[in-house]
Amino acid sequence: MKSKDLRRIEPGLFFPKWKISDIKRLAKNALDEKRVFIYSIKNIKAKDRTFENAIYAMEKSDYKVGDILNQIEFLLYVSPDRSVRSVAEKSLKKLNTDWLNLQYDGGLYKAIKEYESKKVRLIGPDKKLFMETLRSYKRMGFGLPKNERNKLKSNLKKIHNLSTLFSKNINEYKDFILVDKHEAEGLPKSFLGNRPFKNGKYRISLSYPDYFPFMTYSKNEEKRRELQNKFFKKGGAKNILVLKKLLKLRYENAKILGYKNPAEYVIEIKMAKHSKNAWKFLNKLKPTLKKLSRKDVEKLTIEKQKYTKNKKGSLLIHDVAFYARILEERSFNLNKEKIKEYLPLKSVKNGVFAIYSKLFSIKIKKVKLEKWHKDTESYAIFDKSGKKLAYFYLDLFPRDGKYGHAAAFNIIQGREVDDGYQMPVSALVCNFSKSTKNRPSLLSLVETSTFFHEFGHIIHQTLTQAKYSSQSGTQVARDFVEAPSQMLENWVYEPRVLKKITSHYKNRKKMPLLMIRNIIKSKHFQEGYSTARQLYLAMSDLTIHTKYPKKSIPKIFDQISYEMTSIKMPEGNIYPAGFGHLVGYEAGYYGYLWSKVYASDMFTMFKKGGIFNQKIGMDYRKKILEKGGSIPEIDMVKGFLGRKPNEKAFLKDLGIK
Repeated sequence: MKSKDLRRIEPGLFFPKWKISDIKRLAKNALDEKRVFIYSIKNIKAKDRTFENAIYAMEKSDYKVGDILNQIEFLLYVSPDRSVRSVAEKSLKKLNTDWLNLQYDGGLYKAIKEYESKKVRLIGPDKKLFMETLRSYKRMGFGLPKNERNKLKSNLKKIHNLSTLFSKNINEYKDFILVDKHEAEGLPKSFLGNRPFKNGKYRISLSYPDYFPFMTYSKNEEKRRELQNKFFKKGGAKNILVLKKLLKLRYENAKILGYKNPAEYVIEIKMAKHSKNAWKFLNKLKPTLKKLSRKDVEKLTIEKQKYTKNKKGSLLIHDVAFYARILEERSFNLNKEKIKEYLPLKSVKNGVFAIYSKLFSIKIKKVKLEKWHKDTESYAIFDKSGKKLAYFYLDLFPRDGKYGHAAAFNIIQGREVDDGYQMPVSALVCNFSKSTKNRPSLLSLVETSTFFHEFGHIIHQTLTQAKYSSQSGTQVARDFVEAPSQMLENWVYEPRVLKKITSHYKNRKKMPLLMIRNIIKSKHFQEGYSTARQLYLAMSDLTIHTKYPKKSIPKIFDQISYEMTSIKMPEGNIYPAGFGHLVGYEAGYYGYLWSKVYASDMFTMFKKGGIFNQKIGMDYRKKILEKGGSIPEIDMVKGFLGRKPNEKAFLKDLGIK
């Protein structure tokens, strides 16, 4: 039976109000269930070994524990209750450790090898699942001497725990600056009106809704410098120590497994296949991006010299956003605050829902589900026939202890189960400014683009039709996972889209045509600098995972940053301590640029055939979104494009011919 014909199974939506006792009990139950699965897999005779009782049984054994892991980890990131976050962290450590112990059962590897010996011809998702299962056990050290395998296992447990700690230190890091009314010059009234004010001073935190507007509008250079310096210490010095321990363990494991370095180990299972291919890609971009970045920096330097009336003034990192805003507004006759007035969150959200609904032939309806916080919203996705496909949550405003960036989280992954298809559940977490008494939540153009991007991940996760959880939704190669969402960012700079999603918060008027035209003209403003920053982070990440760093990790980042942008990072900064992608994306941050190549190329189909073309949209849904990781990513892209992908559109966007 094909996945699309399967009855949809409602997920158990109860995690928002889990108590501490629930977390411990459910984690234990999930592991107990996995133990029963493992026992049944091991007790089958070699002659009776089949795909179903070996490979699929191993896949299925992780379904319950995987769901529990996802939900506990999510509570660690979003629960408003510090005690719940604390227990979630401890439970994750135990759950990851116990889960890893079970995965290392030699009987499971024996079952895989027994099935392999039968040399059964598999095709499609089944073949991919078998090959990836076999490969994962080899990457866990099976086939190596027992002492080496045990060392690898011990290191993996430590890596899991340190990774959780690294993320937790970032999420719970608190600092701020105080600004009096004189020092607040240049900051919009709407911004100040939403900030704590005590003893004649505003409190400006490191959260995104505070940090980015302050750096963009504050005329007080010293206060910008102060906030910037604090922001570049996010995560704290303790996270540099955590990072060093993580790197040591990653290098140890790579060596045990016979890899030259962690980058080779990590990239082996990505589209790039080898670190040399990732380096080749980045080095190809490097000369041009350095040139483009320096031109952009030169323009901002001139802008600063004019503004300060100091012909010798140099541009510093805390100046970039401020002078970029001034130059952009003048060059394109734009006012960022005026633009925000046309982008109330409610209007953008409804516009995104409407656009994605039309493109992918779905319906999105608000539903009542249990919440973990009063600000969260819940929705269901239906297909045109009215069949419910999935659920998702929105958690869009900052609060203490909450995940500080923007991301889409898998809570329950779609997959075929015994009596139907498990409905996926996802959650979009952002940090937009909250509404006030006089003004609704308004988004900047960048935040609007972020919403389009992150909701693209939600669509990828929820429209999946993949047979197996390990191939479901965004379970694709890490250097492709951003491509579907990056492609959807392009809609923001289309005139018809801006008309559709804008509505002035006072009079509901659509954005004026002249403003729309100027926004579109500004699309690639300072793109050389911003892409060079992406390249710097990708190269820094690859550098520390290619050759073990003997000198200070922050200094390695500083050196590459200066090489790519010609702007020095502040003395004493520890930026890598707050760079969350060093966990999860280790040696893989290059994937943001790598996937952008495919995103730009896929968008050419819509650019040519129409950005609201439902036929192309459904083709994209069927050939990219629904497939998940069930077939090789390059084959998905070829299938959608009808040809081999190329770099032309990507290079054109960067101004490279």
